[in-house]
Amino acid sequence: MISSIGIMIVLVNLIAILFGNDTKMVQQSIQKVYRYHELLITQTQLIQFFIGTFF
Repeated sequence: MISSIGIMIVLVNLIAILFGNDTKMVQQSIQKVYRYHELLITQTQLIQFFIGTFF
């Protein structure tokens, strides 16, 4: 179990090095995006937030 956690840490960091840590977003024309000052929240993120919060 400890080795699997170590492998996960290595893989996550390797992916971060290769693709970067910035959040990638699908084109705004495909999904609805809500803006609040500099904050961008997609409809999918809102659905995930409410399902995670209330269920």
